[in-house]
Amino acid sequence: CKSDAQSFDLNSADDEKELEDVQNKEDPFMLTGGPPCERFSVLRNLSAEKRDPELDEAQMREARHLLMVACRAYRRQYDRGRYFLHEHPWGAKSWYEECVQELLELPGVEQVVYVSRLCVDFTFNFHPMCN
Repeated sequence: CKSDAQSFDLNSADDEKELEDVQNKEDPFMLTGGPPCERFSVLRNLSAEKRDPELDEAQMREARHLLMVACRAYRRQYDRGRYFLHEHPWGAKSWYEECVQELLELPGVEQVVYVSRLCVDFTFNFHPMCN
């Protein structure tokens, strides 16, 4: 959380700077990040022709910005010899973005795939351990 106990708005340059300041001050052992991933979803491509292309591109620019903010924070962790965990669904296009690929190429950085048994109903609610 920010110094005023509010959530960060990482679309705000001021909040991004405050995140960097907090990270540098607190020097966390591990930083976890999960920037919004819906814009990178494989399922999202199923309805691409139904969306406004201009709005879609604007939303993708925002998603890439938030991903880059997260990657910069991860890189600060790496440079200090600390750990980071980036959480995005396996198969999401975000894994192929340049900033993520650059992190994956760093010595000692590993990509771990966790697969769980999930099923999806038609409202896209996830239920663990469905048969």
